[in-house]
Amino acid sequence: FLRGKLAPLQRAKTRAFKGALQLYRSTAEAILQRAAAGSSEASGSLAAKLAKCAESGGSALTPSAVADEMTGLLLAGHETSSNTATWALHLLATHPREQEQVRAEVAALDLRRASLADLYQCSLLQGVMFEALRLRPTVPLVPRLAPSRAPIHGYSVAKGTRIVQNKIAICEDASLFPGPARFDPSRFGRGEYGAHGATIVAFGVGPRLCVGYRLAEAQVLSLLAHVLRDFSLSAGSTEPKEALNVTLQPLDGLLLRLTPLSAPVAVRS
Repeated sequence: FLRGKLAPLQRAKTRAFKGALQLYRSTAEAILQRAAAGSSEASGSLAAKLAKCAESGGSALTPSAVADEMTGLLLAGHETSSNTATWALHLLATHPREQEQVRAEVAALDLRRASLADLYQCSLLQGVMFEALRLRPTVPLVPRLAPSRAPIHGYSVAKGTRIVQNKIAICEDASLFPGPARFDPSRFGRGEYGAHGATIVAFGVGPRLCVGYRLAEAQVLSLLAHVLRDFSLSAGSTEPKEALNVTLQPLDGLLLRLTPLSAPVAVRS
């Protein structure tokens, strides 16, 4: 925690976080209230479906607990998507040839009307997102608890064993990704990632599959497409240092230089 003259900065940051947290929670509560009142739109929301599943399963999950779960999902989704977009923009800024190739692909889209299906047609654009997730995995270490005894690559894993999935080892495996240190958005088009980044378990798998993976893809792909359409990117600072605090993020952020029209503008990401 910051002390002395810098302490007000810490308090201001804490107030901003609490305000955002309350906004997420009040939004979830409002959706649940509208669903209870019979709103068909709200009834189709994840929050309402989670509450309904809890009721049908005889669970003690209260509306407040559902709101807590939704707040956690919203916070987790924002953190991971924003970090992925930040690293993707940095990779584009430091690889001008690939940046121009992806920009040419995006130029064919009408971004005012483009749907997620349209963005999925851009293999290089998707490749940028998954290369960011591979070279800078958002959640590099994923702990799990074995629910039952199971064989894994010849090893017998006992029930209750704590397992940590090392995504960095997967992402740097040359048998999966030839030249693993190289930024190469065309990997996606060659099928190295599989559907939705399955090779690097980008969004989890099985019952632990991220419920918001399509939203995350829509956010990141749309942001990248709009930035590439309107700006030329270059690095505004030296190579950023990594900081791991559950998610992998640039230590103290990073600077990008966006050049719209004629005047270059430095933007902290």
